Amino acid sequence: MDQKKAVGCGLRTALWGMVIIGGIVIGFIFLIRSCLSQWDTYGMMGWPGITDDQKTMVIVKSYSKTNSYSNKNGIVHKSYTTTYYLEKIDLATGKMVQKKKLMNQRRIKNGGMQCFGGYKDRLWVFANYLRAYDMNSLEQVVKLEDIENKNPELKGKMPAENQYYDAHVNLGYITVTAQDGDKYKIMLDDLDAELIDEREGSFDEFSKGIKAQQEALEMRMDSLNELYRQDRANYEKLNEERTGLYAIRDSLQRLEQNSRDIFNAQMDRLRKMEGFDDFFANDISDWATTKDTLRGFGFVLTKEEPNDENFDPSNPSSVGSESDKVTLYKMTLQENKKASSNWDRLKVTKTEGFKERYLQGGIMIDFKTALTYKAKNPDGFIIFSRDIIGNKGKLLVSRVDINGKQLWQTNAAMSFKVSFALATDSYLIVCGVVDQDKSPSFASADAIRIFDLKTGNLVSVKF
Repeated sequence: MDQKKAVGCGLRTALWGMVIIGGIVIGFIFLIRSCLSQWDTYGMMGWPGITDDQKTMVIVKSYSKTNSYSNKNGIVHKSYTTTYYLEKIDLATGKMVQKKKLMNQRRIKNGGMQCFGGYKDRLWVFANYLRAYDMNSLEQVVKLEDIENKNPELKGKMPAENQYYDAHVNLGYITVTAQDGDKYKIMLDDLDAELIDEREGSFDEFSKGIKAQQEALEMRMDSLNELYRQDRANYEKLNEERTGLYAIRDSLQRLEQNSRDIFNAQMDRLRKMEGFDDFFANDISDWATTKDTLRGFGFVLTKEEPNDENFDPSNPSSVGSESDKVTLYKMTLQENKKASSNWDRLKVTKTEGFKERYLQGGIMIDFKTALTYKAKNPDGFIIFSRDIIGNKGKLLVSRVDINGKQLWQTNAAMSFKVSFALATDSYLIVCGVVDQDKSPSFASADAIRIFDLKTGNLVSVKF
């Protein structure tokens, strides 16, 4: 009997112990919950890609579970659990039509996920290494070994950190700094790696043929001048030939100067086109300008009517401050045959302004050319502007023709911050942030807007 009582007492003690411990655990959980808030964060990584048929868009989407809590000193801490997905979106409806999980952030060893954008039905992504996905099937089609097998000189030299990759998908290549310091262009068409020779970017290399002609001409002139001094009997003949050589020299000097202007213009354009990458092109000033030409006319967005006699499209002004209200001006141009350089090549013969005014307005740039995007049928521009000043201001998107007529204007219902803009034949895609004060975590955008170019009708991609 005593043994049974002892056993029963032991069981009751154990049960009570379990109840007490359970109570402590439950109380601890409730205590944690009382100071813990949770929410989900969605966003788009880098740039989207547009399929070649221009019907769908593919993005890398981040989904983060966020926990926020404070310690005993009142300091707020946040922790994130992030997963990345590929999503294919129909441009006509803005609806997701296909989805595939990529990976969890924990699997990325160095830095984070980076999406460089689309090129010929492939979406280029960096996560531990450079890779690409087919934008129709969402299957991975390029791996690290594919690049190394195509380029044995890069085997074991491809860096594992994304800061050594400069993506220029608009130009069809990604620049890579290998582990030994050499720079290569990975051509996206065939994965060929081209070693970059810094000398090829110099004017001396560009004008090598002109330099050779000048050197040969100088030798001929030196020889002729020596004859000219010694053979006075043939003075007239030698002087005529010498005069001809001086004319050729002057012509070569003018050719060299023109070549330098062309070279500088090409290098400037290349720098502007290479300037479009998803690390730096993330503000309205990167996606808009205020000056360009179309159909033989010059166009300028400015506060007051411009009175310049010359029109230099290579020197656009900035989009101005947030309180600037600008007007679109159209200029009739005439070629100046006596021009001394590019800045006075075009003369302004007539200027007319249009009635619409745009708050901090700018003409949208086509990132593939670093020039303004030129709409067709009818010809014209896309203008970005604000509805009101301040961080609460929203992006207005307008389409105008070459006579300044506003065909449509649509409020994008997102902030004035633009991280990506691209027009297809039928649609305009603009990515950015809903609220300027609340940028998404681990993402470049949390708003994707698709505009019908004919009507201005807007569909929003839901995150």
